[in-house]
Amino acid sequence: MDEYTETTSDYDLDDDGRSGNRGLKVVLIGCGSIVGLVILLLMVVGMMMMNGFLPDSTVHTGDELSDRMRGQLEDAEILRVDDIVLLYYSYGLLNPAEGGSAITDMGLIDWVELDDELEMHRVPYAAIQSVELETRGDFFTDSLLVVETENLCYYPLISVEEDGDERFRDRLISEWNTRGGHRPEDVPAEFSEGELLFLNDLDDGPASEAVDEEGDSGVAAPSDE
Repeated sequence: MDEYTETTSDYDLDDDGRSGNRGLKVVLIGCGSIVGLVILLLMVVGMMMMNGFLPDSTVHTGDELSDRMRGQLEDAEILRVDDIVLLYYSYGLLNPAEGGSAITDMGLIDWVELDDELEMHRVPYAAIQSVELETRGDFFTDSLLVVETENLCYYPLISVEEDGDERFRDRLISEWNTRGGHRPEDVPAEFSEGELLFLNDLDDGPASEAVDEEGDSGVAAPSDE
């Protein structure tokens, strides 16, 4: 009986060891629970992106812009009700109005929210002089486009996923080459007169060339044709 009691003292030591193992199991279970919650959260976020409740990380066509996100952009006065969106990308985390770019029937729209202040630019096709993909991004960073006018440059950030940056650049260049007209109110106040080589209403057809350099305004009048 005494020898059996001494053996049970060894069992007590083993029990202490098992007690340590139980602590390890608790840690592992806790880590597993955290991983499970992260996976669940990612699935929820993914579903919300797929259903248009949150911006995702790819370039989309206008048809893929959900009514909810369209409404958020209109509420922020980034999009107008009659704007036709051709391509768009938003890098906002919770709201597309936090930052992004869009190609519309009127030109390029680029916006970013800084310190709760929205900085938004509308660049009509008539004012664009060049479009280049300056820096190619990767999985973690967006690509940098450079849209140049006579006096200003704009720097849209576009996702590289599914070659969205190249598609965005190519579509912007294509629309710029084929569309001449724009609404006069699309011209940003900071544009100089010399920056606007032509100014057409939508119903007037292709834009005309610049007027005589000796003219007073420096801006071509809308075509009468």
